Amino acid sequence: MSSEKRGTIGSFALLGMTVAAVFGIKNIINNNAAIGLAAAPSFFFATLLYFVPYTLVTAEFVGLNKDSESGVYAWVKTSMGGRWAFLTAFSYWFVNLFFFASVLPNVIIYASYVFFGANAELSQLWITINRDRRLCYRHVGFDQGR
Repeated sequence: MSSEKRGTIGSFALLGMTVAAVFGIKNIINNNAAIGLAAAPSFFFATLLYFVPYTLVTAEFVGLNKDSESGVYAWVKTSMGGRWAFLTAFSYWFVNLFFFASVLPNVIIYASYVFFGANAELSQLWITINRDRRLCYRHVGFDQGR
């Protein structure tokens, strides 16, 4: 770690970053669209029952490792040992596999709303024609830019 002093984050800023990272704009929009204003109490209770304790646990881990430059692996290794640190890091990696796989369809749907004003779905006819065209090109031997 360098000798210069590191900046600090306040509790409210940490809570805000936690809420933004876990809730996400997508979840707020989808819940409001599905159940309307009834979603507001669920967000309030989720903040009290999940985000405040999560922020306190994260602040405790950071406080224990204030001189460390690492993340969750080093935090858990300091407090619980190497086996739990590996399990934590592996779990974090495994969950992110599915998260990043689910991001692409949402990006495509949101982009269709931006450009077309609605969820523009491809028709089955267009998909079939495009598939047959590609199969024909492969059969004839066209390279298609590869």
